[in-house]
Formats: sequence, structure tokens, C-alpha cells
Amino acid sequence: MKNPVSTPSRRPKPLVAAVTTATADADSNANARWFYDGIRAQGVRWDVTALSYYCMWHGSLANLHRDIVDLRGRYGKPVVIAETA
Repeated sequence: MKNPVSTPSRRPKPLVAAVTTATADADSNANARWFYDGIRAQGVRWDVTALSYYCMWHGSLANLHRDIVDLRGRYGKPVVIAETA
């Protein structure tokens, strides 16, 4: 009798995970660059750049858009808003 664990249809699928690194200062491109430049200089690798955005503290959507475009271009990673209200 065959071992069911070794049957290909019963093997678990490989786990795929993305490393997301987040900063809270969506209003400050300088702060985001400082943080991401710093971790990149230390050899930290990440897959997704994440920001927190609260309009009452972080300004307009136009400002957020400018920062997202800059960070995506600078680090070559997708950018997500990980926290908002």
C-alpha cells in the first residue's frame, strides 16, 4: 500500500509570503526615504512598501500620491496603504 503522505496530490502547496515594511509618516517623503534608505543600506530586503495614511495628519491625497509615485520609483516595490481612517 502506498504512503498517502508521499502521494503528490496530498503534498502541501508551498507557502508564498511577501515581506511588507511599513512607515507611519505618509506626510513626509523625507522621513520615508530616510527609513527605507536606512534599512536598504543595512541589507534588509522587502517585497512591499507600506504606508499609514490619516488625512487629518498626513495632508492631501495629492501629497500621498506624490509620495507613492516617488517611493515606488525609488525602491521598485509596490506601495500599499496599510492603515487608514
